Amino acid sequence: MKILYEGLFGQELLQSPSDGSSDAEKEAFNTQRRWVNELAASLVESGWNLKVVMKGMLMSPYYRARAVEGTDSAIAGHVGVSHRLSPAELQRKLIATVGFSWDELWVTDSQLMYGGINSDDITEELREPSGLADAMHRRMAVEMGCRATSYDFALDRSERMLFQGIDHTLLPFDPITGEDVLESVNAIKQAIVALHWRLYGVEHDVTSDEVVEVYELYRRVLAHYRDASPGRFLSCRATKKYNVDGSLGELLPEEQWLEHDASYSVQAWTAVMVYLLSDFRFIYE
Repeated sequence: MKILYEGLFGQELLQSPSDGSSDAEKEAFNTQRRWVNELAASLVESGWNLKVVMKGMLMSPYYRARAVEGTDSAIAGHVGVSHRLSPAELQRKLIATVGFSWDELWVTDSQLMYGGINSDDITEELREPSGLADAMHRRMAVEMGCRATSYDFALDRSERMLFQGIDHTLLPFDPITGEDVLESVNAIKQAIVALHWRLYGVEHDVTSDEVVEVYELYRRVLAHYRDASPGRFLSCRATKKYNVDGSLGELLPEEQWLEHDASYSVQAWTAVMVYLLSDFRFIYE
């Protein structure tokens, strides 16, 4: 039972409470122990059919819970299977969501700073974030948000993973009159909805608070840069393809190169991507 539980939940069973344990800790332990005993009994009754136990674990509130009432960590901490992604898991998620991994995270030292292992003196991955691990997360968000935004917009729409419904030239207002264009505003908000689904697996409506908040960030960044100067070269210029491992590959067709951001729209979308990748939801599943 212990092996099955740890394999599915990614954490150990609760330890027996001591004399100094709180009532909440004792309650959490007793509740979990009753559940484990029930699973053990079902295993024996089924003729040691592991499928019965696996199904019982997967269908239980312990596995399927998405939220817990109250804030006591003794009760809430062992419910659900959300965990911080390991370096390898984060790389796979980046490939699945933006199309390529973060090249820096293939380096052993970077993996250790993020919370990974080296199979030598560090054999357990970090389960709780440290200041250094958080700094690595923020660095990943900045670098990958910058690279992925420019590169995705440089691709044909059929090849994009992030911005299939819009082009970087789309603005929420008329550049001459400055008045909002409702059709464009809606298209931009729909793109934000699509990003939430791709990065977090969460569905939102264009009127939801989260979408409105991200849209306002987009507008603030757009206004800030447009007030500063008429245009600039991109920090992450898209002239080459990205390989799956995050390294640069062959040149894109020259007509697809994206080097200059005359309207600062790419800068605004980069800020959106950095904001979304910085969220804890991207590195927890």
